[in-house]
Amino acid sequence: IKLKIKMWIIAKINTNEKELFKKNFQSKIKDKIDFYAPSIEIKKKFLNKFKKEKISLLGNYIFCYNESFTPNFIKKFNFIKGLKYFLKNSSFYQKDIQCFIDSCKSSENQDGIITSTLYSELEKKKYKFLNGPLADVVFNITSISSKYIFGTLKNNNRIVVKRI
Repeated sequence: IKLKIKMWIIAKINTNEKELFKKNFQSKIKDKIDFYAPSIEIKKKFLNKFKKEKISLLGNYIFCYNESFTPNFIKKFNFIKGLKYFLKNSSFYQKDIQCFIDSCKSSENQDGIITSTLYSELEKKKYKFLNGPLADVVFNITSISSKYIFGTLKNNNRIVVKRI
């Protein structure tokens, strides 16, 4: 007996084509798709004035959920306008994805913007790079901006990670 996994999928979309992707993907699926893209509000200085700007916490990634999504089902939809690709193997991380989404949603205000409570939760935890030249290096997040994530290493050296 094959069990169907009801799952969240993660799509990487083209810059500034989120609404186009959502519309085209929804038109291909009969049932309603739940889309989730957590966002934060930052203040930018422009001509000696501060302006609030809403940015996506995950850049060009968006979560999509429908009860009919399965790993094989989603392969049919790799050529949707606005889509770069779907992340592979997300079926293995459904508990982590759901936990992340629940954390984000519990930190949102009435406008759907993630508040500073999530930041304070992020700052309390230690993080580790999993691969690359900094593999196994542990750090704490000290602040997050629209372009960078700032942190400190174990030995109090500062680290800056550019968001893409």
